[in-house]
Amino acid sequence: MAAAERVVAGGRAVAAGAQGQLRIACADSMSASLLAPVLRAWHRRRPEVHLVLTELSSADAMAEMVAAGTADLALGPRPSRWEGPLVVIGTEEIVAVSPQAAGKPRATVTFADIAARPVVHYHSDNGLGAWLDEIAAGHGVALTASTRTRHAATAAQLAAAGLGTALVPTSALAAGFSGAVRSLRPSLLREVVCLTVTPSDPLVRRFLEDLRRRGVPVPSAVAAQLTARE
Repeated sequence: MAAAERVVAGGRAVAAGAQGQLRIACADSMSASLLAPVLRAWHRRRPEVHLVLTELSSADAMAEMVAAGTADLALGPRPSRWEGPLVVIGTEEIVAVSPQAAGKPRATVTFADIAARPVVHYHSDNGLGAWLDEIAAGHGVALTASTRTRHAATAAQLAAAGLGTALVPTSALAAGFSGAVRSLRPSLLREVVCLTVTPSDPLVRRFLEDLRRRGVPVPSAVAAQLTARE
């Protein structure tokens, strides 16, 4: 009788989103700024839910994980191929990062400005690199890499250290980031989306609700720099 009651109680808890496992694939640039606060809140409110996080640098690779059933949902930029359910969480800006310089720098830069100098670029397995090359080609220029990295947060730090200009999403910039941050002209934005094939699952549904409620915040230090230069 006691064992049967535990099974029933466990089933009700899972159905209510209070127990179970949630496997999350996330763009590595978003795990700290966007995902971590939601995970922290879930850990406090739902300690019986086991959260499994996989960080990736490719939106297509995350989509493949969800499609294959090895992740319950994926958070990141829109993949090039996806036919399943998709929820738009918000948009984020791609900004130019460089070392702090004396005097007041220009408020914005163009792709032509970026292409005129070495760039801290991305390895081929990071989809951001190919996307930026495509955007640059549309502006009639090509980006010349001084060095390459797989992670946007690392690219930002290398740029701040003087290895070249980096184009990074604002989600990759820490609150105390010390480099100079400028918008592109015209501004460059990308959608942040969540993919799942089980939108009616109680855990997935509640997690999506929390992600949408939080949206895509911009670190206060970065927002201050961008606002001051408008």
